[in-house]
Amino acid sequence: MQRNERVQQHYVASQQELDQFLFSGVSDILSWTLIGDYMIHMRSQTNARYSKPNTVANCIIGAHVTAYGRIKMHNALEVVQSKGGYLVYTDTGIFLIFIH
Repeated sequence: MQRNERVQQHYVASQQELDQFLFSGVSDILSWTLIGDYMIHMRSQTNARYSKPNTVANCIIGAHVTAYGRIKMHNALEVVQSKGGYLVYTDTGIFLIFIH
């Protein structure tokens, strides 16, 4: 699925598909190129008034999940250090701890 605000690529092979792009008013045709005798490559962009919100991705939720994970890692680092250990490497899914 392509994002609404980005330029979209389409390959049109029928009159019905071409009519949909030309007469729906939803997309602005930016360019088109004839490919052979039966296909058109079109670049289009959705009009702002028809643009729907992206419901499959949300960067705000991702940012909160990442921030929460960093807080949890920091708290775990403090526990390791309080017990005399050294944190050698950490990632969102891995802790490598050296305790002497």
